[in-house]
Amino acid sequence: MLGMACLAPETTPVTKPALGADEDGRGCLVSAGYTYSEMLKRCVRLWEEGVRLQPTAVRKDGSAVFSSFVLLSASGEEAELFLPRGAAPVRMRRAFTPQGPYWTKHPYRLQRLPQGWRLYERDRLIYAAGNPPSEGN
Repeated sequence: MLGMACLAPETTPVTKPALGADEDGRGCLVSAGYTYSEMLKRCVRLWEEGVRLQPTAVRKDGSAVFSSFVLLSASGEEAELFLPRGAAPVRMRRAFTPQGPYWTKHPYRLQRLPQGWRLYERDRLIYAAGNPPSEGN
């Protein structure tokens, strides 16, 4: 009787990516929610450092609603707008009106009003955010 040898199939070891292996081209850890701010020259978590703007249009089809975020430079002279769905960030410069400051780069205009933030695209309101309650209120 011939002895039958059990041959194990050839296997390739499974390797898991090392922690931090999902860095983008700027060194931001994508899986931890970081994205690169060209204006600030560093990785940021938009929901921690930015102003969250919610869409103003009501969705009747039940589809997902995506927020936009705005970061401001330390001086407030610049704003960096992060639109949803992978659009490239937009850097805007500050100007003033009697109603308050605004930042602009065609076709966008971001206003900071006493009642909150407003983002317009070609003069059509597309995103807004209220001001957070002040301390002590």
